Amino acid sequence: MTPLELIQQQLNNANLDEATEAIYQDLKNAKSPRSRIVFRSKSIIDKEQILSYLQGIINAEDPYNVRNEKVRYEEFLEYLCEVLEISKIDYEVLLDACRDMRRQYDALKEPYIYVDTNFRRKSELIIALAMLEPKRRIKIDKLYYLKRSEEENLAYVSNAVKLHYKWRKGVLALWGQIRNYIYYDGRGNRTVFNCLGDVIEVDEICESRASVTLEKEKGC
Repeated sequence: MTPLELIQQQLNNANLDEATEAIYQDLKNAKSPRSRIVFRSKSIIDKEQILSYLQGIINAEDPYNVRNEKVRYEEFLEYLCEVLEISKIDYEVLLDACRDMRRQYDALKEPYIYVDTNFRRKSELIIALAMLEPKRRIKIDKLYYLKRSEEENLAYVSNAVKLHYKWRKGVLALWGQIRNYIYYDGRGNRTVFNCLGDVIEVDEICESRASVTLEKEKGC
């Protein structure tokens, strides 16, 4: 069970009205500084807003907001577990899982899929190529990547490849006819897919990148 599923389960089983009242009283009386980590920072001060936020966590994809280092979510989760009367042992397991996901998230490079068209520049303007460069890469969200197994990620990439090829009708604007897709998993591994979403063996495929840099004029 992931940290997201654990906290969602507890909230689903909790009496949200009682939890809302407890948080509201903490905020009102400034009883717990930790209660203000998220609620005050988001200007959540009345019961309706608190209840809405708790319900939002149940439906949220990323309540821990691992992408946001500015908010001390470990402290907030510890506070939330106390409000929900989750045992210390249980919420320590939860926080450990959150810390582990944070470490994995930080260590992982951005996974992505490179669209191979075997492009060779002729007379195309470099600035036009640079502007369309992002179209050659399909980004994969790191958080979702970490939640899936290796097999699930390969299946996800296979499906993404098939959909992309279908939507683009086999052609990438300016770059040309799509030949293959190269999946980089963020851990140094590379897998090549054909346009049907099947894993294939290819000896050499070079990934190129078009970019434009500005230089200062001499004397400036």
